[in-house]
Amino acid sequence: MYVRCRALVSAVVAVSVALAVPGLAAAESVGSSALTGFALSRFPDFAALPDSRLLGVPVMLRGTLTEPTGEPLSRAQVLVSAWPAPDVIAALPQGGQFDLVPIARTVADNTGRYELRSLLTPVLAALTGQDGLDIQVDIFHGDRHYEYLSQVRMDGRAWVRDAVNGVDGQVAALVKGPAGNLLDLAFDPAKAERLNVSAPGVSTWPPPIREGEPPLTKRDRPIPGGASCSRSTKINEHPLTAMTTVATAIVSNGATVRITYTDGAKTVTSTGVSIDSGLTFGVSGSRERSSNFTADFRDWRAKRSQSIARDFRVEVEHDVSRQVCVANANWNRYYVRYLTSPRGLSGGGDDIRSRRPGFGCDDDLRRADAVLDGVKTENAKAAVYTAAFGFAPVAGASFSGNAQSGYSEAVEVAYAFPRTVRGAWCGHTGKPLHPGQRLHGYVS
Repeated sequence: MYVRCRALVSAVVAVSVALAVPGLAAAESVGSSALTGFALSRFPDFAALPDSRLLGVPVMLRGTLTEPTGEPLSRAQVLVSAWPAPDVIAALPQGGQFDLVPIARTVADNTGRYELRSLLTPVLAALTGQDGLDIQVDIFHGDRHYEYLSQVRMDGRAWVRDAVNGVDGQVAALVKGPAGNLLDLAFDPAKAERLNVSAPGVSTWPPPIREGEPPLTKRDRPIPGGASCSRSTKINEHPLTAMTTVATAIVSNGATVRITYTDGAKTVTSTGVSIDSGLTFGVSGSRERSSNFTADFRDWRAKRSQSIARDFRVEVEHDVSRQVCVANANWNRYYVRYLTSPRGLSGGGDDIRSRRPGFGCDDDLRRADAVLDGVKTENAKAAVYTAAFGFAPVAGASFSGNAQSGYSEAVEVAYAFPRTVRGAWCGHTGKPLHPGQRLHGYVS
């Protein structure tokens, strides 16, 4: 089974051109010259798209591109493309291939600011899963190429990106406003792919692949003069699973904690990328997946003078894809790049002794008295769980990612107290219902 998207590319291009603002013909040279050099080599299909600066359609993503020091990625070329929906990729057999569909392109200004614009076309609607549209953002700046995975959805007539502070190590603040399509990125030059030199681990054809992967075929070999990377190939026969922390709780001195993870709960997990033959994976954004099951975790009751800290986990399934790319310093040398992306939740779960630092409730600024016989979260967002999961995307490699589940009616942390005593709870940095809290409940 293969996902053929060349016709879809033409449809997206046609719609984008038709929606250009007046004066497109006069500005065609500006739009064409915006995609040059290595960006054009990697993604030739984008050359037919008009620059987003020439369009008057909704903004899909906006933000500022910098290095960690704050220096802007001035005049960076920015491309955004769509992945097939997760269930489509999940249905592919090992060795099945798929294309990304070009959506929009632009050039950042001298301060690193950019805007990418698109309508929700029928093509993009067909690629959208239950949690939104999985996208890939490619940034070219000088001799470097950065790759970033994310997710957007259409709310009415506006695009929304549900930013989660800290999961991907990039977004500096929580979502701003009701339609938060902000994506500020700070890229480390040391972790970028350098296009004017041979990438680490390059070899002549065929490049080495990891144990258990499908063999390389002629379709995996990029053609010099065309796109310099092959189509994406799914390499895992079965989903790769990772037990992922979605809630943590501390309970003390006679109180009981209960965690409920309900159908529709949303968990955001990091995604990963490797450009050195799969030996080292790094965080490359985050994607959200909704559960289709309900789990009542085991209740934990602490005895008098006892404190219990637990991490509650669900099993998240992941897919891994592979691309073979040409090292631009020499067309006859190749290297392999791998990408990870969450597929969905399996329905499995457990809880373990917490690996997070403990904390008490002595600070009144973080403490709140319990109401009646119990308290529970309702709509506050959970803390980000660093190193919340880990797995080996390919043989001999490892990836450790972060996760967050928003505490709501779908992910609930509840504390119950004996009727004859008073209860209280606190957060690790603020009041229990403030966003981003880990929670501790106890009998006063």
